Amino acid sequence: MACGLRSSSRMLVALVLIAAGAAKVHGQARVSPSRRDSLAAPAAPFHALSVGSYVLSRLDDNVNRDPVGVSSVGVIGGGTVRLASGAVRPLLQLEYDAAVHRYTATTRFNRVSQRLRTTLSRRVVRWWTLELVTEGALKGSSEDRDVSNQLQLVPTTEFRLGSARRLRLGAAQRWRRFPLDSMQDATNRYVTAEFRHRFMDGAEFETEARIERNLAVGDRFDYRRSSYSMSYDMPLGRAVRVEFGMQYRQQRYSGRFAEVDDRDVPRVDHRLQPAAALQVRLGASELNVSYEPEWRRSNDPDKAISQNLVMLGVRRRWF
Repeated sequence: MACGLRSSSRMLVALVLIAAGAAKVHGQARVSPSRRDSLAAPAAPFHALSVGSYVLSRLDDNVNRDPVGVSSVGVIGGGTVRLASGAVRPLLQLEYDAAVHRYTATTRFNRVSQRLRTTLSRRVVRWWTLELVTEGALKGSSEDRDVSNQLQLVPTTEFRLGSARRLRLGAAQRWRRFPLDSMQDATNRYVTAEFRHRFMDGAEFETEARIERNLAVGDRFDYRRSSYSMSYDMPLGRAVRVEFGMQYRQQRYSGRFAEVDDRDVPRVDHRLQPAAALQVRLGASELNVSYEPEWRRSNDPDKAISQNLVMLGVRRRWF
């Protein structure tokens, strides 16, 4: 598995180098001969750069997701650098993110995480776009609590269904390594379908379905998962947006069992997670507040949990 991860990393580097060269050629091909002659120097392959920083706080009443909850306060601080080969529909985008994580009541999630994401996107025709996302993470990312190293490839295709609707189909191959428990190391695959509709007032409705298979070193961590989610995002004035969402997940284990009617049967978990979020823009800064309760029920009654998570965050784009 380690060899597979190294070969995938080499493939990621090769993709980035090839795409960077393609982006440069693509950008130069759009300049007419007369204009090219008037330029004193060739155009830079990357001319859209942004740098940002953020501070996030997580107020969690069940940080370990156990039947008996332990409350914790987490603080995450970090920064993001983004590069793009163009300001409008860029062929290549690069994003690097690094963050420091600290939690009370536990040291399990304390770490420094790093994430590098590359996106190759090309509009084939007006209504059809192809995209390839490659993402590598060390010790998770600022968006989750997974202390894992991961590499994933996500090819997708998007179809425009008129001016307001989009249909997006994708698949992913992920390699996951857990420094604290090698039995969780896994190859993970999923397919997904997303539909998005934008209303005249700027509101958006989105729904997604995902089918996932996780093949782990330890049988206890093998599972099949189905996820269904929807969200509604709407503006409240020029600088304020609110979002409401709901996600349902069913997870079936092949190596974990529960006793039902004096028989051992594969364990099945059901998770329901509603969410509400508020976003306020203040010049170059952005304030985010969200509330995400979660309920997990299982045919193993000892595995039922509840969780309440409140997140506060401030992000700022410096340029």
